[in-house]
Amino acid sequence: MIEMTPLEQIPEWQSSLKELMINIRTRDSTRIEAARHDLKKCQHRLIEHEQDLLKNHLTNEWMAFDLRLSESVRRLCAYARDFGEILLNMKVFSELQR
Repeated sequence: MIEMTPLEQIPEWQSSLKELMINIRTRDSTRIEAARHDLKKCQHRLIEHEQDLLKNHLTNEWMAFDLRLSESVRRLCAYARDFGEILLNMKVFSELQR
């Protein structure tokens, strides 16, 4: 059974994005990496959810909606992870400038 549905991943995405936003100023690489790791776990859960839908629920009338929703949330997680990587790059760049 899949651990969580797409809608249940949104609070995790929000929490991780909030952590990344806080680190625009503090640039704590440990917290940034932890948030990126949480986002990656969400993405993997969503991929598993999508694979389960395609494998076991082909006749479900809500399947197309669920797949689109899952893909959208997965993309939000990917964009937030990219944002975290940018923060890490900014931190490294500022460290190199010292």
